[in-house]
Amino acid sequence: MTDNTADRSRFIRARQRDRAASMVGFSVDLMPSLVQVGLDKLEVSVAGHWFSHSGTGEAMFRNMLTLPDVQWFNMPQTSPKNMTVNMSRSQNGSTISECKVRITSPRSDHGGIHVNLTVNPTRTLAHLLARFGNAMSPAEMWEEIAGLSPVSFFAKAEAGLISPSLDGSDNWLPAPRYLRDRLGADPWERFLPLFCDRLRRVCNALQMEAPFDVANEPTNRMSSPSGEVSLHWGEVRVSPVEAYFERYHRQAVSTVRRGGNALLAADHAVDFWRYVPEASSFHRENSRFSISLKLKEGLRLAIYAKLRDRLRFEIRRKGKGDYSRLGSPTDGNMRLFGILEQERRALIGAVRWNAIGELFAGPDHPQIADIETLIEQICASCGEDANLAAQILNRLLFDGAITEADAPPATLGNLQKLGILERRLIRARDQNGRAKRFSLTAPYLDVHLAMIDEFDAGGGR
Repeated sequence: MTDNTADRSRFIRARQRDRAASMVGFSVDLMPSLVQVGLDKLEVSVAGHWFSHSGTGEAMFRNMLTLPDVQWFNMPQTSPKNMTVNMSRSQNGSTISECKVRITSPRSDHGGIHVNLTVNPTRTLAHLLARFGNAMSPAEMWEEIAGLSPVSFFAKAEAGLISPSLDGSDNWLPAPRYLRDRLGADPWERFLPLFCDRLRRVCNALQMEAPFDVANEPTNRMSSPSGEVSLHWGEVRVSPVEAYFERYHRQAVSTVRRGGNALLAADHAVDFWRYVPEASSFHRENSRFSISLKLKEGLRLAIYAKLRDRLRFEIRRKGKGDYSRLGSPTDGNMRLFGILEQERRALIGAVRWNAIGELFAGPDHPQIADIETLIEQICASCGEDANLAAQILNRLLFDGAITEADAPPATLGNLQKLGILERRLIRARDQNGRAKRFSLTAPYLDVHLAMIDEFDAGGGR
């Protein structure tokens, strides 16, 4: 195979630099360090059992879930087998977006309990910083946050303190330099243990009337005048969960657009769509895209512009997580923290990040000579088979890639040796049962991308 270093040097740009806010700039070397990996939306599930001292479970939980200082829940839905209480969609005072409590055997004096909480560590931290970050010193701020009640910890900041991102949400953090100043060298290492503790405590507070006692980690048995509830935090589960890192880029929106087209050429299972326009999100434009790539069952990579100058790379997991390496911590907080740390670490090895970096690096403008060379090399590789040459050229110009089903092995091998095609591996492991895909190398991929841009601008296909 020929050396394409000279070709590649034409389109691999220098690292994007964010001198003001110190965010790591985008470059081909995209591999993140753990300190750069954050956690976004996730769902925590914990189960247990309850026992009523007098009366039924229905009466006991109706009393507990209607506390005067936590007006979060709709009216319970009750059947002989289950009683379910959901968080009201109209409650806007908490960064906890969903909460569901289900008890079994509500007309008995004992039964099971299941709690599901949808939370967002990034969003929670963003609101805490908006509330306290600028009003006091870093040490005073942390002391204030650590001293908040469980309910107050998850309270939202006043409207207007956090500007919406390009997708209209508030789940983004200030610049890294500010975070380090407020929280230290590794903000997530400091924040996540406190987040896990407050999440467990707010869950406890929602189940019990005041006053109540808590004992017996990790079972977390809580007792009050009405009865007892035991939640097995040592067996807590987290799914789905989203881990991410971000890079500074002056042209984040257009980079996603062009990188998406390159990724479509390189892989066989890519979703590429515009943000759905909403009346409240007037910042959006038709050119803003989001990319989703299926890595394997239950695992996807998402790439989008979070801000005009900020790219977000996100690993989204659904389904059961593998927690076998965590063992069985005796502390419920350590179990939850261990799971979240495992998800952060899993992001690093989930994708060949440098391959993604290459695809998203800004290309040079293609030259007429590039088109001439592309046509000449394809025709030469196909010999006298004009139909094959036309088929390959049409597919490459339209799609940016071909599969092993589109050309004989000898032709594919020759085009690779000539530096026209290459195998780009995005996933940590290649998928079995899929036809191998060969995409154009630079600068020939730039020809394809330039044609896509031209046709999009002119309304053609």
